[in-house]
Amino acid sequence: MRSLFVGSDGVRNGWRMAGWLAITSLTLMGLYALRTLLSDATRAFASESALGFIGVLATTWLFLRWEHDTLSARGFALSARTARELGLGIVGGMVAVGIVTLCGWLLGGFHWAWSPNASARTVLMSAGGMLAVGLFEEAFFHGYAFQRAIRGIGPRWAQLLIAALFVLAHPFSGDNPRSIVVIAMINTFLASLIFGACYLRTRNLAVSVGSHMGWNWTLECLGFGVSGHAPTGLWTTVLHGAPGWLTGGSYGLEGSVITFGVLALTCAALMRWKHPREEVSAPASTPVQPAL
Repeated sequence: MRSLFVGSDGVRNGWRMAGWLAITSLTLMGLYALRTLLSDATRAFASESALGFIGVLATTWLFLRWEHDTLSARGFALSARTARELGLGIVGGMVAVGIVTLCGWLLGGFHWAWSPNASARTVLMSAGGMLAVGLFEEAFFHGYAFQRAIRGIGPRWAQLLIAALFVLAHPFSGDNPRSIVVIAMINTFLASLIFGACYLRTRNLAVSVGSHMGWNWTLECLGFGVSGHAPTGLWTTVLHGAPGWLTGGSYGLEGSVITFGVLALTCAALMRWKHPREEVSAPASTPVQPAL
């Protein structure tokens, strides 16, 4: 019976992952409850994503301290390399959105109209908000839990598991046709694979956070919905009545087949990216724990 919970290297990876998810969820619930007590003015500077990142970082630190590990070894390093990789990720996300929007525009799917509420403040607020989203979601999905899953079941199965959870965490409700919802779910799945591959290739979360932020930020600035949420960007997108599978309809470009093509090609390119050295946090003499 003991072997169900404890392996050669202590508590099994599956139980560590489950414990982390449980404690992190409770921490987030507490932080979000406290947020409701803040005034409206204060709450604007304490977004759910920002508080979520703080909560995830705190529980991750506690678990790593228990394991005699460090945040920097788990992809949270603060360094010049991290800054470079964050910038690389932002540019990559922006370029990917640029390709998708260019194709959609050339195919006559939409055009843009200047938003009456556009301002430099709008752009900066969007950047800050999307950075918080990237930090929170990447720390949650590709931080401790993902890395424990890699040790337990290997990178391929870990990628599929986390990508499935990533899809389940995103809203696909509303009045969107089923075809758009299916495409959006597939695209969200591919996006998680890309973010996970960025970590696997660099052993740092900076590229994942940057590409996540760059993608969302550019979509919002160009007037497209982000995961089905209404945009507040510099432009407003005017659809031309093209098929929903081409433009994503009211859901946004994340429900478009063009996005599927770009994400699929990006996944293929990342698969050819040379692997770095193996994870440095686990000593060479320490065997990988079997899956739960």
